[in-house]
Amino acid sequence: MSNVSLKTIEYEVKPIIKWAGGKNKIIEHFRLLYNSANHKRFFDLFCGSLSLPLLLRPKKATFNDINIWLINMYKVIKDDVTLLKKSLKKLNQASKNCQEEYYKIREEYNLLKHKVNITESEKIEIASIFIYLNKRSFNGLYRENLDGKYNVPYREYNTSIYHENEIDNLSKYFNNNEIKFKSTSYQEFKLKKFKAGDLVYIDPPYYPCKKSNFTAYWKTPFLIEEQKTLAEYCKELDKKGIKFIVSNAPCQEVKDLYKGFNMKTFYIGRQMRSAKGKSDVFQQKNEDNEILIWNFSLNDEQNTDENVDV
Repeated sequence: MSNVSLKTIEYEVKPIIKWAGGKNKIIEHFRLLYNSANHKRFFDLFCGSLSLPLLLRPKKATFNDINIWLINMYKVIKDDVTLLKKSLKKLNQASKNCQEEYYKIREEYNLLKHKVNITESEKIEIASIFIYLNKRSFNGLYRENLDGKYNVPYREYNTSIYHENEIDNLSKYFNNNEIKFKSTSYQEFKLKKFKAGDLVYIDPPYYPCKKSNFTAYWKTPFLIEEQKTLAEYCKELDKKGIKFIVSNAPCQEVKDLYKGFNMKTFYIGRQMRSAKGKSDVFQQKNEDNEILIWNFSLNDEQNTDENVDV
């Protein structure tokens, strides 16, 4: 029998939901910046599925997203994982995996989350339905109309809506580290809240470089004016001496907004599935479709990439 403490045993942590714009494919590019920042606290202001943080596992982090029900799910995973799994077990029954049941449960979700006073048990129920809808909706999208109603249609998937060990591991990560959650606009993070040693990661809906780009998964779209405001926010972070990293689309408009900061563009393979079930690659292979922007120096041994513009 090994005498190694259970606390020292590594365990795999990964996203438990699908989410538009997941960043796991940029990890090797991002890791160079993350390691160079030498930060003490990590802030992810558009955290989504946590695809990058769960690969990097910061010990002191604040995860924020404007989607309050996404953040509610994470809080429930941290604080009430046993009751969450009990609720998920019911929703995972084969009888719930059909169009009729899906729309009943979707309506229940929309009614629950619009209640004035939501109880703790209802927060757990909302979290379990959130996961159910994510795994039973078309392409795992999260989309609300202007009335704040979730409106993604059903699509049949024959996979489980959850895996117990994955939820347990995520709960363990949240509880074994100094992890905080917030749900607000990034602008509510006032500059005075940040201090030297912080690293702020910003992954907004991408700049609409083409008219067909979709930026309205949430009830309040993130369009060109919002992109300009975000760039100004980053400039204020820089003036205060706070390190940041931004992900975005590599079009000229974005480069102009962040002129003077470090930038790197690169290609990652990415597909979107059409309503007919076909995979459509929406970028030509080897055409840069990602940009990372940052405001600090790389470690000497990493500062050798000819694609970095300083």
